[in-house]
Amino acid sequence: MNYLRYILILSSLMLSSCGFKPLYKQTNDRPYAIAELAKIQIDIVDDEVMAKDFKFSLERTLNPRLSDVKKEYLLKIKLKKETYAAVIRTNSEVGRYNIKSIVDFELYRLGKSKVINSGSIVMISSFDTVSAEFADYTAEGYSATNNTRQSCEELKNRLATILEDKTNENKY
Repeated sequence: MNYLRYILILSSLMLSSCGFKPLYKQTNDRPYAIAELAKIQIDIVDDEVMAKDFKFSLERTLNPRLSDVKKEYLLKIKLKKETYAAVIRTNSEVGRYNIKSIVDFELYRLGKSKVINSGSIVMISSFDTVSAEFADYTAEGYSATNNTRQSCEELKNRLATILEDKTNENKY
């Protein structure tokens, strides 16, 4: 029992000394992460159903309270989706498909052309095929929705990390 107590004390000391700061904890001296995410205007290049779903999901992820604030940042996004066979059965039928979603993004301050940050997010999910076409269609839709949700969460975490760093404010 004492062994576990020592491990707990040691890990808490190491964690507090590494400079770790909770990303979503707002204090008087750091009111940043969540408030700054609501100030991002989203611009998706594609005009497909996937792009509209992604934009809707990302808006809800970045601004869950739907607060009406003045936009200070512009997030340009390009989406790509690939579906390919992952498992081929012995009778030459596809047994599993992978869906690969690629989100390329660039973050700007509104009115400026300098890129604050850019990158890509790649999410892969898969689904098994069965003999019923509707079941395959539903499974593919669920996998694509799962990719969208995970991509939005990953993008939110990256953007919050970028915008939370007050030392970067003078660079933009």
